[in-house]
Amino acid sequence: MRFGTKEENSFVFPKHNEFSLTSDHGIYTILDTGSTMLHISSLWFDSFIEELEVAANTEIERYKGRLYSRCLTDFPSLFFLSNNTYLEMAAKDYMIDVSKANDGSICLLQITPTTLPFLIFGMPLFVDYTSTFDNEARKVFLVPT
Repeated sequence: MRFGTKEENSFVFPKHNEFSLTSDHGIYTILDTGSTMLHISSLWFDSFIEELEVAANTEIERYKGRLYSRCLTDFPSLFFLSNNTYLEMAAKDYMIDVSKANDGSICLLQITPTTLPFLIFGMPLFVDYTSTFDNEARKVFLVPT
């Protein structure tokens, strides 16, 4: 799986000697319907958030391990390349308005760092897709709804 803020996959994983990437330079990724977040490895987290800030033309604030920003900024869709197909996650799927007046003044980004050397993608990825799990083939199929 590869990911970025543009469909052309602008995010490039930095090389890291301790962890091997797959042959296509993707990274091992777990799809977890029980998680409410996108867990990005700390190996790439800061670079990814910096790119997201540039793409959204805003600052993302860190507070108690969570990411916050104004809801009204133009956050981009996130794209995930899997099996030569791009999956799109719209900003509405990874941002939640947590302002007291529900006025868009502050949003929680459902993106968090993990110390694991891989990615875990939770429910924000599944919002606009119907998922089918084939246990025998050990595959997950995501079809746009």
